[in-house]
Amino acid sequence: MTGVRPSGSDPSAPRHRFGRRSVYRTNTGSDPQGLTPLVALLLVVSITPARAEPLKLEPGKALELLCETRGVVVATDAANATSGQTRLRIEPEAGSAARGTWTIVASEETHKAGIGVTLKETCAKGCPFDVSAKGEAQLWAPGVKALNNLADGEALSIAVIRPEDQSLRASTFRGKDIEALEEGTCRVASP
Repeated sequence: MTGVRPSGSDPSAPRHRFGRRSVYRTNTGSDPQGLTPLVALLLVVSITPARAEPLKLEPGKALELLCETRGVVVATDAANATSGQTRLRIEPEAGSAARGTWTIVASEETHKAGIGVTLKETCAKGCPFDVSAKGEAQLWAPGVKALNNLADGEALSIAVIRPEDQSLRASTFRGKDIEALEEGTCRVASP
C-alpha cells in the first residue's frame, strides 16, 4: 500500500499518512473516517508496544536485565522523583533457578530514587534472590527478611520482576515505614 493507490480506491479521497506509510481510503460509505477494518487493525498493531519475552531463569546461567524505571523517595519532606536505567545481573545457583544472587552492573547516577543507586554498595558482592510461588523473581537487599521483623531504622528493599512482562516494582522500607517506591520494565540485555 505504500505509494501506490490500490485498485478500487476513490482517486479524489485524501490519503492518510501514518509514519512513512500512506493509507488510501477505499470505503467512503458509512465509515466517516474512511478507514476499513484492515486499516484500523494496522493502526492498532503499529501503536501497540512490543511485548517482552517472558523471563526465563536457568540454573547456573547468569542473566543481565536492562531496566527503565521511575522512582520516588517518599521518606523526606519533599517527594524526590527520578527516572533512568539500571542494569542488573541475576545469577541462579548451579542446582536451581529458584534462588541465587543479584548485583547491580550499572546505573544512571542521576536516578537517585532507583535501586541501582541506593543499593549499589549494599549489593556489590551480591544480594539474594528467590522465585515466588507465582514465578516472580524477588530481589532482596540486604537479605531476605519479613517486614514485621525489621528493627527501627533497619533498611529492607525488595524488587519483584514479573516473568510474563518483565515489569519491575520495588519498595524500600526503613523500619516499618516506606522510604522509596520504584516501577518500570526490564528486558534481557545484550551481552
